[in-house]
Amino acid sequence: MTEYLNHVTNPAAPWSFISDTEENILHDLECYTLDPVFELYGNFVNPSPEWLSDEAAAKYAGCTIIFGNFLTFSHAFRLVTDDPGLIFRLSAAIAQNKATAEYRAARQRMLDKLPSLTKQTARKGQTYAWPGGWLKLTRVYRLTEQEANDKALLYLDRWEGVDHNGTFHGAAFPDGDQLPATKNWKL
Repeated sequence: MTEYLNHVTNPAAPWSFISDTEENILHDLECYTLDPVFELYGNFVNPSPEWLSDEAAAKYAGCTIIFGNFLTFSHAFRLVTDDPGLIFRLSAAIAQNKATAEYRAARQRMLDKLPSLTKQTARKGQTYAWPGGWLKLTRVYRLTEQEANDKALLYLDRWEGVDHNGTFHGAAFPDGDQLPATKNWKL
């Protein structure tokens, strides 16, 4: 099953719209630079989307969503499919686009604007600079002194998040509060 969810301007009649197609998307992926901001929303190809309704979850079970837009050309594309060939072709074209110098430069400009992750800047759901990309914060929490002692942890203030590759991370804030002493650590 493949469902194209957007309409695009008809090149033959620019005052009208047509359903998007694989050919339209592949053509534009060859000609225009993707907008790297879409990395923050699933990185263009999401093989396991979380649907907001039970109806959509049932309808699109086992499907991949492919979506994005371009930096200087407006062609928002969005499709849901379970066709492995289509997923492969579009994923390869997206990877090739992301490998261009233009995309890498646009990505760096985007990343340069992201704040560093500290206890003071930490907000659940926000995105932060991360080695090689970005990190989306999913949890900010504080250990009690007893929990820190039981786990032999010095820092009380901690975070969890998911990076640009979908990898889970968690650690302490380097500017977070610390235990006053380690004498009660259970090793």
